[in-house]
Amino acid sequence: MQNWLSKLILSPGYSIVDNRSQRIASAVLLPVFEQNKHWRLIFIRRSNTLRHHKGQFAFPGGRFDPQDNDLSTTALREAYEEIRLEQHQVELIAKLPNQDAGNRFTMTPYIGLLQNKPKLYPNTAEVTEIFHLPLEPFLQPRHYQRLKSSDGQTTRTIYFIEVNNRVIWGATAGVLYGLACRVTGRKSLLPR
Repeated sequence: MQNWLSKLILSPGYSIVDNRSQRIASAVLLPVFEQNKHWRLIFIRRSNTLRHHKGQFAFPGGRFDPQDNDLSTTALREAYEEIRLEQHQVELIAKLPNQDAGNRFTMTPYIGLLQNKPKLYPNTAEVTEIFHLPLEPFLQPRHYQRLKSSDGQTTRTIYFIEVNNRVIWGATAGVLYGLACRVTGRKSLLPR
């Protein structure tokens, strides 16, 4: 897994260009940094007072604003608003495939490489916790579990993974599972 970064950067399917759908466009940032020769991935816990995805583990991000140039701008703006991650600290290296988040949102994930572990401060109206986990377990598709969910008309697959006693699930786990499949060359089971 040490060469995950080179596989990601050299993959032709990882353009930074975004494609918006008819759903509500949103973007998230997957901030990664190296610490003691190990890659770490930054997560947030969303506030319980938010309208959507209350209390869930997620990546910093949010809804596209018409003033944003594109969805990568959205991801960087939201990361600053939510955890005070300065744009100059982030080098966007890849855009991952879009992921539906709930019934209304389409989330465009961007991977941002950080030169070192940043000092971050949560916007307490939106974020109750900032934490980081080792990246390596997330890059191994075998670590993910699947759960089928049905509302009587449609069946969907919900991915989840537990790392260091944190259960990451839903759209966030879907993004990570897709990344793991791309890095390992395994065919993704996620619907496109």
